[in-house]
Amino acid sequence: DKVKGLTLKGFKYNIENLDIKKGEARCISNVIVENEANLLIKSGSLLCVIK
Repeated sequence: DKVKGLTLKGFKYNIENLDIKKGEARCISNVIVENEANLLIKSGSLLCVIK
């Protein structure tokens, strides 16, 4: 399983067009640092927890 084209804006670690495989540790514990944040994926499924 794979997520393709992950883009994060407004986070501590912004990302653009990243492909990640299931089980990879990338993107764990990224934090929203702006008043507005955007998360976009081109394909796949992603679980996002906001607290």
